[in-house]
Amino acid sequence: MSLPSVADVPGLWSPDGSLRDVYFVGTSPAHWEKFVWFIQSYRHKYTYDGRITPLPSIESIFANREGSHLLSVVVCGVTINCHFFIPEEIEIDIEPREVKGRKEHDAILKFIASLSQTVGKPALLTPENCVDIPFLSFEPENHAWVIYD
Repeated sequence: MSLPSVADVPGLWSPDGSLRDVYFVGTSPAHWEKFVWFIQSYRHKYTYDGRITPLPSIESIFANREGSHLLSVVVCGVTINCHFFIPEEIEIDIEPREVKGRKEHDAILKFIASLSQTVGKPALLTPENCVDIPFLSFEPENHAWVIYD
C-alpha cells in the first residue's frame, strides 16, 4: 500500500477554516464495535456534554440523544474527533492546521487505512460535510488509495 504524498493531493491540509471529514458509510452496530475496538489502541478520551467519562456501549450512545457525545483520538499529535451523529455512518473529523507536515500526513493516512481495514468499509477523506466530494478514498479489499481531482 503506497501512501499518497501531500503533493499528490493539493489543498488537502490547507487551513481554510473548515475541517476534513472521513466517512465510512453504510455502517451497522457491528462496524461501530470494530471502530471502538480499534480506537482502544490509541490515546483517546470520551466526553458526554463536555465531561470526561468511560466510553459507554454503542447501543447506549445511540439510545441517548439528550446530550453531546465526543470521542477524541490522538494520532501523531493530531486530534481526530467522532461525534456519533448517526448509526449508519461513522464520521470522524480532522483539523487541517494540526497536520504540520509529512510525518503527520503519513500517520493520519495510515490510521485511516488501518481503520478502514478493521471496520471493513471504504474510507472517504473529504472537505467538511462533503461526503460526495472526496479528496481521497481507501479501498480495504485491495489495500489501495484513490486520488480524486
